[in-house]
Parts: sequence; C-alpha cells; structure tokens
Amino acid sequence: MPKIAKQIIGIVVVFGAINLVLWGAQEFYYREESSQIKEEQKFLVSEERLINALDMKIKEQEHELNQKKAELDRNESLGNTSAYNRGVDSYNLTLILYQSNISTYNSKIAVYNTKVDEVNALIEQSGSRWYLLPIPLPGKVGHLTN
Repeated sequence: MPKIAKQIIGIVVVFGAINLVLWGAQEFYYREESSQIKEEQKFLVSEERLINALDMKIKEQEHELNQKKAELDRNESLGNTSAYNRGVDSYNLTLILYQSNISTYNSKIAVYNTKVDEVNALIEQSGSRWYLLPIPLPGKVGHLTN
C-alpha cells in the first residue's frame, strides 16, 4: 500500500475517532434535554389525538344543532307550539355542550401550541452538534530559494 494511502487512512481514522468522542460528549451533555424532548413529543402526539377527536365531536354537534334548528323553524312555521317548546330545551342543551367543547378545544389548542414552542426551543438549544472536519486551510506554499 502506498505511503500516501496509509496517511489518508490514518487521518480518516483519527478524525473519525475524534468526531465519535466529540459526538458522544455532546450527546451526554444534552441527554436531559433529549429525554425531555422525547417526553414532550409523546405528550404532543397524545394531545393531538384528543384535539382531533374533540374537533370531530364539535363538527357532529354542529350538524346536530343545524338539524335541531331546522326542526324548530319548521315547527314554528307550522304553529306547532308544544313541539317547538320541547325542541327548544333539547336545542339549548346541545348548544351548551357544543359551547363547552369549543371552549375546551380552544384551551387545548393554546396548550398544544405553547408546548410546540417549548419543544422547538429545546430542539434548537440541544439539537446542534459540532464536528471536526479535516479541511485544509488556505495558506502560503513555501518555496525553496537558493
């Protein structure tokens, strides 16, 4: 094996070992942040599922409210007062549940967005790593003079 090939392999091995130690030290230094990021991401996935389920429930309630409102309007136009009065109670109860779910949804979205910002800040803080690369620096080439 030529001498230059051995030197290149030697440089690659040395820089590889240095980078492995450097990477390992940084992983150890940021281990708590990395663990916290993983936990927060699990929370976010769980919270996203709950938010999506609540969103579906709100849409169903909205559809139900529209149906009940149409039924109320129909009974009112027909002059069916007793059916209208019974329908008002049902409509109002559904409306209260709907508004409560909207409030819960909005608060969950606010918490979710705050957590996303926190996780992004942690990722930015602990996500950068330093590596040592064997890049030759420009400089003057020495000349021999007589």
